[in-house]
Amino acid sequence: MNERNEDGNMKNRYLCILLMLTLIMSIVLTSCKEENKIDVNIKKPVTLTFYTFLEDGKEAEAYKEIINEFEKEHNNINIKLVADANGYNQKIKTALESGKAPDIIGLQRKDMLQYAKQGYLKDLTSFVDSNNIKDKYYGVSLGYGKFENKYYGIGDLPKTVEWFYNVDMFEKAGLSEPKNLDDLINVCNKLKNKTKTPIVLGAKDAWTINTLLGLITVQNVSTDELIKAYTNDDKAAFQNLKGMNESIDIIDQLLKSGAISRRCDDYNYADSVDAFVNGKAAILPGGTWTIDKIEKMKPNGFKYKAFEYPVKFKEGGNSDYCATAIHVVTVNAKTKREKQVMEFMEFLFSDKAQEIFAEKNGISGLKSVNKESENEVENQVIKHLDSTNENSIVYMDNVSNKMSEVTQERIQKMISSRKVEPSEVWDLIVEQSFVK
Repeated sequence: MNERNEDGNMKNRYLCILLMLTLIMSIVLTSCKEENKIDVNIKKPVTLTFYTFLEDGKEAEAYKEIINEFEKEHNNINIKLVADANGYNQKIKTALESGKAPDIIGLQRKDMLQYAKQGYLKDLTSFVDSNNIKDKYYGVSLGYGKFENKYYGIGDLPKTVEWFYNVDMFEKAGLSEPKNLDDLINVCNKLKNKTKTPIVLGAKDAWTINTLLGLITVQNVSTDELIKAYTNDDKAAFQNLKGMNESIDIIDQLLKSGAISRRCDDYNYADSVDAFVNGKAAILPGGTWTIDKIEKMKPNGFKYKAFEYPVKFKEGGNSDYCATAIHVVTVNAKTKREKQVMEFMEFLFSDKAQEIFAEKNGISGLKSVNKESENEVENQVIKHLDSTNENSIVYMDNVSNKMSEVTQERIQKMISSRKVEPSEVWDLIVEQSFVK
């Protein structure tokens, strides 16, 4: 009997152990299944591609820092920044046409216009409206992303085009800042006693011609007129732009009066800045980018300012102020990560991100983050930016690369030669620009 009881107890013990082991294994297996379920539900970080031609300098550094800050706050989104100016335009064109374009694309305005027309870019008008971009950002920043009353991008690096002048020369000659073309010519005539070159233009670097032209055309020709002709590839519409003839005639008047020397094509951009800071010229047309150059090259005691108000070549013109925004941020219309892309766009145009731009680059497109500078001229620039509108866009950003280049070449020839009448120059520009 005892042996049977003992055997029974042993069996019961084994059964209990087996049950316990079964229970433990069940719990373990269930836990593993739950863990596997959790693993399945964990979302991998989304990677967005952002291409830009800004590969060097303050702007590029600002973008890197902004992306780092964004990724800290959004651990489910990574931004792959590709900054490469080499062959950039062709790479983007190929990528868009093949349907393999990056999610976010930095573009020059003239390219943005074409891609918007072709349907490659996302309409950002609702984003602009919902984030109060129109109220918060400078007019030129909005203008750079506008096409056919919609916004396809935002210009995030605004810069003004200015008339810089030698303060001492003006004061010693008892001169006030000129208000119109006649004033400018009269001022230059009086400055000839102080310098042979009242207005210095580094026309050997042809792009400087577009700087001067931009100061004039913003008043004479509307952005809408230019981009309508450009995007429709309309030769006749370009030929009928009377404001371009008027603008070229103004340059001719400055040449004939001696305000600008016909020898200015002997100077490149660096030469023109050197002449200005060393008292060989009184006035230098340039942009915000010129300030750094002047500061690096100027001798001790050199004082300069920008004209408080631009020279008015036309009363009631489209815009008094000329400006640029060299980099327009756009979104691929076919992005598969629209939600995440718009999260990044909201961050990029937030106060936090734009404060980084202001710190690194000196000026942001967001009005509120631009702080008063120790440099008086930089403060003038910020003041002028606040007066820009969507027509303040520099001429060369509203036309094709070819037309921009041809314009520069033809005006170079007009400067160095008197054989071509200014009234003929614009027709020649149009004809040459439409040669296939």
